[in-house]
Amino acid sequence: MGIMGKDMSRGSFTVEATFVVMISIWIVLIVCYISMYAHDEATLYSLGKNYMEISSENGSISREEQVAEGMRKYLQKHVVIGQIKNVSIEKRLLYVQAEFEYEAKVRMPFVKRLLTGTDGKKVVLTHERYSPTEQMWDYEMLEN
Repeated sequence: MGIMGKDMSRGSFTVEATFVVMISIWIVLIVCYISMYAHDEATLYSLGKNYMEISSENGSISREEQVAEGMRKYLQKHVVIGQIKNVSIEKRLLYVQAEFEYEAKVRMPFVKRLLTGTDGKKVVLTHERYSPTEQMWDYEMLEN
């Protein structure tokens, strides 16, 4: 009887350890996905604004479709787990606005809903072309 009792407790410990290891593996995977998503989000905002600044302030006023396609290719090259869709650029006198959708390619539905939702995340970036100091300088020059 004593030997049978030891076998039962050892089997119980093995089953509990299996569940703990599986849960910890899922947690590690989710943390990895979240860290890659954080990288993608930082990349989208910093490189997106940088691309808009370069395309609008170098004096090359190109067509909005060309800038949108170039921005989509540029951002798609630098993101890790996502996909860039539907990029649209709107150029105005004082600002340039980019709007696009970012969808994380994650196979786990719970993590995908947690990160970007089922349809993806809409990102809007705005870059001002003129600073208030430049406008004030121009006004003073015209006034004289």
